[in-house]
Amino acid sequence: MKRLFLLLAVLVSAVCLSPAQTEFRKLSHDKGLEVAKAEGKLLFVDFYTTWCGWCKRMDRDLFPQKNVGDFMNKQFVCIKLDAEKAEEGAPYMEKYGVKGFPTYVILDPKTGKVVYTLPGAVLDGNEFIQKMKTAIGK
Repeated sequence: MKRLFLLLAVLVSAVCLSPAQTEFRKLSHDKGLEVAKAEGKLLFVDFYTTWCGWCKRMDRDLFPQKNVGDFMNKQFVCIKLDAEKAEEGAPYMEKYGVKGFPTYVILDPKTGKVVYTLPGAVLDGNEFIQKMKTAIGK
């Protein structure tokens, strides 16, 4: 019986202490705008490619950070668009001025207009959050 309680305590602790991470939803550009509008949030779009090393580092090192996840999930509906896929991100690269990877674009879902563009990687969580706060006027 003691072992059962100990196991339960360990499992509950693991769940409670597990870091929050940025939730990237599997939505298209248009559906992302729709969901963001319904939730009263901005749309955060991660333009990436499968071969981009910095994109992979951001996914591995930045977006899983608890402070980053807490902030991003509260402020944005986050999506990823593969810039090389014609049915996904490629049609929006020119529209939003994406020239390199990674590039992060924040959109106002009411107007569809760009609020902010961040080209390149930022691996420090606090620096990234500060850039996002500046972008959205917080």
